[in-house]
Amino acid sequence: MRTLHGYLLRRVCGALALSVLVFTAVLMLASGMKDLLRQLVTGQVPLAVVVKAFGLLAPYVVTFSLPMGLLASVLLVFGRFSADQEYTAARAGGVSLMAMVAPLLGLGVVMSGLAAYVNLEVAPRCKRLSKDLVHEMVMQFLTEQPGRVLQRDEPIELPGYYIRIGDRKPAAVEGELELEDVLIHFRQGTKLQQRIKAQTGRVRVDAKQSRYVFDLYKVELQSRDLPDPNAAPGEGRERGSGRWYTLSMEEHTNQVVSFAPVERGLRRLKDNELTFNELWRHWQSRGRVVTADAKFGVAVLQYVGEEPVFPAPESRLQVMRDGRMVGEVRVSDQRAEGYVNAEVTEGEIQPGDEVRDVGKQVHLHGQFAFSCACLGFVMVGIPLGLRTSRRETTVGIAFAVLLVLVFYSFLLLGRAFVDKPEWHPEWMVWAPAFLFQGVGAILLWKAHRG
Repeated sequence: MRTLHGYLLRRVCGALALSVLVFTAVLMLASGMKDLLRQLVTGQVPLAVVVKAFGLLAPYVVTFSLPMGLLASVLLVFGRFSADQEYTAARAGGVSLMAMVAPLLGLGVVMSGLAAYVNLEVAPRCKRLSKDLVHEMVMQFLTEQPGRVLQRDEPIELPGYYIRIGDRKPAAVEGELELEDVLIHFRQGTKLQQRIKAQTGRVRVDAKQSRYVFDLYKVELQSRDLPDPNAAPGEGRERGSGRWYTLSMEEHTNQVVSFAPVERGLRRLKDNELTFNELWRHWQSRGRVVTADAKFGVAVLQYVGEEPVFPAPESRLQVMRDGRMVGEVRVSDQRAEGYVNAEVTEGEIQPGDEVRDVGKQVHLHGQFAFSCACLGFVMVGIPLGLRTSRRETTVGIAFAVLLVLVFYSFLLLGRAFVDKPEWHPEWMVWAPAFLFQGVGAILLWKAHRG
């Protein structure tokens, strides 16, 4: 029996290593190369940094390639095991299927634990390091060579601004650029406040004050007044009908666009860059609506506790009342002494309503659920491999990709219902884990009895 167990484990582990390597390489090329190559070509990030950032993405990609590789390896090994009549010989020798695959089920449990550790600790840290590394180099590039950021037909995103230039060429004055087809958007939060279009223009870079200064010609300027979400009731929020006004002019000079906030501000972390402890603290942190102004769509939130965890700026939070969602708010940049200002984006909220970040709760559950895929895939892969009885590697890979897509679709479904917390999307993401393990148990039992 030990010989058979060792034989199957060696075959599965060998195929697993190769499958994970292939899937990781393919997924890394698909997920990370687009942005990194663009920044490399534009000169924003040197090749050494791109290689390092690319390598740091590997643990994050392994969270997807490990379950896929395990399923593909089990399908491949047991397909060949059955096709070569080795399974028939083992059964004829009195070895039951459950006794035969017990070590592989243990391997599935170990791989699930390893996947959970990678998903919730290693991958978030590495992805954060990768993003921080690239972000730091881009900010350094922006500070040292800000003029090179303004590329032809290349959208530029800065905090509060969006810039696009049709064409550019050096001006007669050193440090200035001649521009054509200039488009500048000014945003207040996520809302567009002003739009400037100009046929021609000139820009000079003020590196000392970290800003661009535009002189624009043949300009069409559209603007609207928006309420200030950071102002207290009665303090300047009475303006802001949201109506657009259009003004045409021959010349619009000294238009300042600052890029200092990019360098000094902190990059907002995404959910997949947060470790287990950080996700847990955000999940356990509960806010409360202190004041709500329905007319101007703003609210003040309070977070209590010894070390309250504040939501990041621009985060979308769900407002709950009696266990049901009644609205949604978007956090602003202003916070002080346990209070946070927010913009009401949906619903009618009242003082006393609870504020939660359901998205982080669903993400935490999803990471654990996806880790359990390893055990479920082993349980499903063994009987499926025996039934297919094929040697071809492509069949195993095709089955693995298909089943992973089915599994991951449930995770996406749960995250799509974040705005309906009363439907408990955090439990939806567990459905594929229970489904695959249940179906796998039934198929294993039938194969064992057959």
